[in-house]
Amino acid sequence: MSDRSKGEVGHAVPLYNTDNLSRDDWRAGRAEYVGASEVAAVLGLHPRKGPLSVYMAKTEGEPEIDNAAIRRGIRREPLILADASDALGEELSRPVPVVTHPWVLRHPEVAVLSCNLDGLAVYDETTQAPVEAKWQGSWARRDWQSYSEEGVPPAGSYLECHYIQVQAQLAVTGLPHAYLAGDCDARFYLLRVERDPSLIDAIVEQVDAFWRNHVEAGVPPQATASDADALRRAYRESKAGKVVDLAAVAIEVGKLRELRAQRKEIEKEEKRLRAVIEAELLDGERGILPDGSAVKYINVRRTSLDKTALEAAHPGLLEQFTRKITTRQFRP
Repeated sequence: MSDRSKGEVGHAVPLYNTDNLSRDDWRAGRAEYVGASEVAAVLGLHPRKGPLSVYMAKTEGEPEIDNAAIRRGIRREPLILADASDALGEELSRPVPVVTHPWVLRHPEVAVLSCNLDGLAVYDETTQAPVEAKWQGSWARRDWQSYSEEGVPPAGSYLECHYIQVQAQLAVTGLPHAYLAGDCDARFYLLRVERDPSLIDAIVEQVDAFWRNHVEAGVPPQATASDADALRRAYRESKAGKVVDLAAVAIEVGKLRELRAQRKEIEKEEKRLRAVIEAELLDGERGILPDGSAVKYINVRRTSLDKTALEAAHPGLLEQFTRKITTRQFRP
C-alpha cells in the first residue's frame, strides 16, 4: 500500500514535497528532469514547443511566463478537482475524494522522467488514479467534445498534449488509468484515460534518449517549427556587428527564399481574384454560387484608440503610457 504522506504513488519514486517550495527553487528543480507536461514537446507533438525548447529550458533556464490565462487556470484547479470528485462519486454511488498531491515523482528506472499530479482520486486504500485538471476557453470546445465522443484526442491539438502528459504520469506511477478533468467553455468534462503500454514505452525510451543524447551531451536537437517562440524569447536582440557563418543551413535558406517568392506570387494572384469577386459583390453581404455555396462579405466592427484625438485632448499622456520594445526582423 502506498503511503501518500510520504508522497508514494504506485511504483513512482517520491523526490520532494512542493508545499513550501519557493518559485525559484521549483524552477531550479524542473531543470533536473523532463516533466510530464514537457513530454509532448520532446516527442515533437506540441503545437508551440519542440525538443529544442525543452533543451533550452534545461540548459539555459526556463523562461518565467505569467499571464491572466495561467493565473485563471491556477485559481480554477481546486474547483475542477472538486467537480471530478463529485462526478466520480455519482458514477460509483459513493464518495470518491480527489486529494491534492504536492510531490514531485520520478520514474523508478528512467530517473529523468518526472511528474507532478494535480490531484489523486482515492477509491480505497489500495486503488488510486491521477487526475489532471485543465481549464480552457471556447476555442478548445470542439476538441473536448470530439474526445468525449470518439475516445481519442484530435491529432495536433493541445488536448493530445494533455493526453500524452497523462500517459507520462501513468508511466511514472505505474497506475492502470487516470483522468483528464476539463473546464472548457463553462462545461465540465471527465475523461478516463487508460494506460497505453506502447505509447508509454515510446515515452520512456525517447525521454531517456533525449536526455542522454542532448542535455547530458550538450548537443542541442534540431529546431522545429514549434521551437520558434523559444528561440525568439532567448534571443530578443541581435548583437551589433556579429556575423555568423550559415554554410550549415545554406540549403534551408535557399528553400525559404524560394517559398517566399512563391508566396508573393500567390498573394498577388489572390488579390487579383478577390478584386474580381468584390467587383461582383459590390455592397452585397452574401454571394451565391451555382453549387449552392456562398461567399460572405460581412461587416466587422472593432474599437481602436484614436491617438491623434487623445494627444490633442491630453498632451503628453500618450507618451507617458507608451513603452518601447525591441524586436528582431528576419530577412533571408
